[in-house]
Amino acid sequence: MNLLLENWRSYLKEGMKRAEDIGHAVVEDERHRIIIKIYNSRVDDRPQKIGQIYCMLLDDDNPEWDEEDRIEDQSIECYNDVWVVGNVNAKQGFGPLLYDMALEYIYDERGGVMMSGGHGESTGDVKEAAAKVWQYYFKNRSDVYKVKDHRCSDILSPWILKNPQLKPYLEALMHVYYKDKDILYDLEDEEKIEYR
Repeated sequence: MNLLLENWRSYLKEGMKRAEDIGHAVVEDERHRIIIKIYNSRVDDRPQKIGQIYCMLLDDDNPEWDEEDRIEDQSIECYNDVWVVGNVNAKQGFGPLLYDMALEYIYDERGGVMMSGGHGESTGDVKEAAAKVWQYYFKNRSDVYKVKDHRCSDILSPWILKNPQLKPYLEALMHVYYKDKDILYDLEDEEKIEYR
C-alpha cells in the first residue's frame, strides 16, 4: 500500500500541469454550478479543450438530505457553502490543476469550500481516481486547507461506506477543502482567463 501511495505522489508531483501550461481558461459561474474549462491556446488561435471540471452547490433542493442533518450554529453551512465535484474530464496532468483552480475560485469568489462528489449522481458514488486526488490533498498539500464538518461528511458517508474500494480514502473524503487564490492570479496576470 505504501508503494502505491508513493507512486501516486510521484505521479501527481511530476505529472501535474501548471498555469503556464494553459493557453486559455473560461470560468462559467451560474447560481448552483460552476464549470471551469481549460484550452491549449488562446480563443482566437482555434483552441482545443484539454480539460473541464463541473462543480455543484450542496443545497436545500436535494430531496435525499434530511432537515435533521442541519445544525445552524457552526461556521460552515453545508447547504450554502459547500460545493462538490460532479465531473472532471482532463488530459493527463491537467486534472489536479483543475481541482486546484476550482478550490481557489469557490473559496475566493463564493466564500465556499469543496468536497468530493457523489451527491445527486445516479451512482451516488465517488470514483477512485477522484478519491486519490482528495487523499493527496489531505496528506501532502500544506497549501490546501481542510476542515472536518460532520454535517457535510455525514451526508456523503453512506455512499462512501458502501464502496470497499474507497475505504483507504475514507478520512480524506470526510473533509471539506479550500485554497487561497494563486493559479487564478497567474492566469489573470497573463490575461489567460475569462469569467462568464
